[in-house]
Amino acid sequence: MQLPVDIDGDNLPRVLVVEDNDLIRALLCTVLREAGYEVDDAREGREALLRMGEHTCDVVLTDYHMPGMDGMQLLKVIKAWWPRIPVVFISGEPDLLRQRAIEQGAYAWLSKPCDTSLLRLTVHAALCDAAISPTRGLLQ
Repeated sequence: MQLPVDIDGDNLPRVLVVEDNDLIRALLCTVLREAGYEVDDAREGREALLRMGEHTCDVVLTDYHMPGMDGMQLLKVIKAWWPRIPVVFISGEPDLLRQRAIEQGAYAWLSKPCDTSLLRLTVHAALCDAAISPTRGLLQ
């Protein structure tokens, strides 16, 4: 699986990982860095929005249940301000929330614990879909 990069090969896709559990957040960041992505991280939704204001990201990977702003609230803000950025949930929450997140515009919902191959594949697919889709694409 080849990562999408710009023509010069200098800019790797950037993933923002939003997770309140320090250990899980560190693991997700490590998996994505080892897969060749630039990775930023945040502990909760408000911090994630600050990070997005500082650095452009190409995909957001977020937990649902976090203190302060939860993942669903974060999804709504991202879709309002950055509608082309795909949001992938990784959560242990029930299927009812999964359906609601997808209806609200989430790209995908991965259940915890998540296989690292599935995580990498889903992030890659989100980047590829965003790059080619006229309604969601980042690279249009």
